[in-house]
Amino acid sequence: GGLFQPDAEALGLVGQLREGSDDSLLGVVGRWLDENRIRVERQDDVLASLLVEVGPLSSRHATPEEEANLAAALAAVDLLGRRGSGQCVVAAEGRVIAEEEEAGTDDAILRAGVMGASAATVIKAARPGQDRRFDLPAVGPGTLRAMREAGATALALEAGSTLLIEREAFRQAADSAGIAVWGFSMPEANS
Repeated sequence: GGLFQPDAEALGLVGQLREGSDDSLLGVVGRWLDENRIRVERQDDVLASLLVEVGPLSSRHATPEEEANLAAALAAVDLLGRRGSGQCVVAAEGRVIAEEEEAGTDDAILRAGVMGASAATVIKAARPGQDRRFDLPAVGPGTLRAMREAGATALALEAGSTLLIEREAFRQAADSAGIAVWGFSMPEANS
């Protein structure tokens, strides 16, 4: 493959980056597309049928402990998103034990598993103010594989903002593993 050699316009766009985050890069690219009258549809419009809704997404409902983990992690997932460093946290025993980093959601789940926490809840949410043309959080059967390996028992997904890939296969895999999955709404103060 050839070496990437940006032209003057690309170098100008790179010069606009405030930081090295995905959101910063996507913001610069998004503005360039707008300025050049190139319309990019919002993922939550085009892929509306894949969006998680509020309520149960598996046969097993969350236990009070798993729901308490979500409540304890809401502020952390909101802060993580505002920092632009991830869209997922893992909580157990009412406290956050792992946050998503560059390596992604599955890595955060597996790191939590190493800590040996029982009844861990994985929480996935969009970043506040996220440009919905790009990079909405998504989960699929791979997320459940990581959860099984880590011993995590519940998965809470922000409704209206998280894409659920291969929904029927996902539900079957969650049910087979006994994992509770549900969609939740972020409190108004955090959205």
